[in-house]
This record gives sequence, structure tokens and C-alpha cells, in this order.
Amino acid sequence: MGKKFRSLLSYCVGSVISTCVLFLLDKKSEQDTNGWTTVVSKSHNGSYLAKFTGGNNRIRLRIYDARSGKMLAERYYSDGYSLDLEWRRDRVIYQTSDSTGYSEEYIRLPPTYLDWVFARLP
Repeated sequence: MGKKFRSLLSYCVGSVISTCVLFLLDKKSEQDTNGWTTVVSKSHNGSYLAKFTGGNNRIRLRIYDARSGKMLAERYYSDGYSLDLEWRRDRVIYQTSDSTGYSEEYIRLPPTYLDWVFARLP
């Protein structure tokens, strides 16, 4: 086998495995020992994967490329109204709340370059 063929085969096998894993995780909810809950949701076209992790009035939302598994955007906020997402063609909408009520925030799809940079900051 040639080097290019092995590389292509490796890429295809990796893609199939990651697609199967994402399929199994779609809308899965689990709770860890600290009482934090993680909800996984996939976009309608299957291009993006979102992971919400929340507990103690704090929520972390991460958006991943479904194919490569790379994190593309990340948001932290307090007092989440809901762990549900609304997927649209050009954005994913999530709800936050505070003392004045709830509001809708969003992350553009595909996420911006700044989203990508900020997701990698410690």
C-alpha cells in the first residue's frame, strides 16, 4: 500500500469511528459525582456537536466540529435558564437568566476566528 492510500484509509476509519461515537452521544445526558450534568446535542446537519455542562448555577457550553472533534467555541455563564439548545442554520441559541429574567444568547455557525482563539485560552 502506498503512503497516500494508508493516510486516506486512516482518515476514513477515524471519520467513521467518530461519527458512530457522536451518534451514540446525541442528546445523551449524564451526571457526575459532583452533581454536574452534561448534555450532548448535535446540529441538524450533523456538522457540529455541543456539550453543556452545568451545576451549582454555572454552565459551560462548548461547540465542537463533529467530524474532527476539535473545540470551536466555548462560553461560561451563571444561572442558565435551560440546558436546551435551538439549532439554526447560522447559529446555535442558548438561554441565560439573571434577576431581570431570561435572555437568549447565540454562537454563530461556523464560529468566528475569535471564538476559536478564546476557546483555547486557559
